[in-house]
Amino acid sequence: TGREGPIIQLGSALASTLGRLVRLRPRELSVLIACGAAAGMAGAYNAPIGAAMFVMEVILGSFVMEQFAPVIVASVTSTFTVREVVGVEAVYNVPPLTVGSPWEAIPIFVLGVLAALAGWAFLRTITFCEDRMRATRLPRAALAITGGVLVGALGIWLPEVWGNGFDAVSERILVLKVPLVTLLVLLVVKTVATGITAGSGISGGVFTPTLFIGAALGAAFGTVTQAVFPTVDPALFALIGMGSVLAATTHAPLMSLLILFEMTHDPPLIAPLMLGAVTATLF
Repeated sequence: TGREGPIIQLGSALASTLGRLVRLRPRELSVLIACGAAAGMAGAYNAPIGAAMFVMEVILGSFVMEQFAPVIVASVTSTFTVREVVGVEAVYNVPPLTVGSPWEAIPIFVLGVLAALAGWAFLRTITFCEDRMRATRLPRAALAITGGVLVGALGIWLPEVWGNGFDAVSERILVLKVPLVTLLVLLVVKTVATGITAGSGISGGVFTPTLFIGAALGAAFGTVTQAVFPTVDPALFALIGMGSVLAATTHAPLMSLLILFEMTHDPPLIAPLMLGAVTATLF
């Protein structure tokens, strides 16, 4: 699973504790907690704008200025602090990508529809696994061991499903080192592995696994599309898939667009990603 779940919890808890110590009013305390969540996510992903959008779109559900301004300040401060410690680098290192032809908007639209279906299936799988594993009524420790055995068994054949997926996406999927059939298998197995992990009671976010699934879907779709349109770059579709599946699962296309841009530092990606993310969100 992803690191954003724990870091958002930790940031929010720290903000809540500080707010209670200085006896903030409930409304002010809620804003401070949102700032803690944004700061945590911005530091984890080196993405101040995307983290702020995540908090405003997904957690608070509004863009009221009295909330938006402090969230931006907290997010930027966190990012500057992290950059001072570890430097400024994109989370995913990709070459500059562009859309070769206006006709590529058609497959991007189709990818947005597929991303919506993949996001829906991902969320349903997690819920199903959580329900089934809790129905076993195993003790907490036994549940975690069972989940570890199952995910470990899946990883024997497909070790890419282990961890949060950053290495697999950066070093294999985005550089097109994974065959088409393996991409389709990874799409399913990573979804199941994430569901089992969540059902085992392990703390973690689904943000990063969603990016993994989107990358596998986009790369597979791009590979197939390239057979019809030779000018298509499957790596571009892998990145569009990442943002589109993320938009489908969070219902936050603006956040998905901005955070993927910040994680790749690739401005030409914005226009095609807008189409894919909005299409996925609507569907």
